[in-house]
Amino acid sequence: MKIPLILLIVVLAIVASGCTDQAPDESPSPVAGSFQAHAENASVPHIIGTWAGTGIGHIQNGGFHELKAVAYHITEQNGYAFAGKKEYTRPDGETLSEAFSGVFSPGGEILICDSGSGYSLGSFTGPDRMDLSYAEDGDEARAYFVQLIRQKA
Repeated sequence: MKIPLILLIVVLAIVASGCTDQAPDESPSPVAGSFQAHAENASVPHIIGTWAGTGIGHIQNGGFHELKAVAYHITEQNGYAFAGKKEYTRPDGETLSEAFSGVFSPGGEILICDSGSGYSLGSFTGPDRMDLSYAEDGDEARAYFVQLIRQKA
């Protein structure tokens, strides 16, 4: 009776210690925290090009304003990061251009920082569409909602 009991205890000890587990997966994986490794393996959408549209907003001390034409010219992209220049017409009729830097997530969320001041948050609403909400604080605080469509060449 002692021998079967000892064998049972030994077998239970082996099972409890994990000796029957499968060997770990030996396939290579990106280093933890290595976003570049993830970005290279993921299917990152190509967004270089001109995105144009219209918008509506409000300027403190200036009232409501419709953007009849705004264009984001994305000229550079590296994975989920991008850069370019935007053009828009101010309420006084002056057309301005300013550089921006941006990023987007695999889920389609967008963050853009203007060269002077101001930020845009938004998302891709289709392969050739994006919605952006722009905000700038200060004495001339302003907020806009812009819908953009990628222009086909």
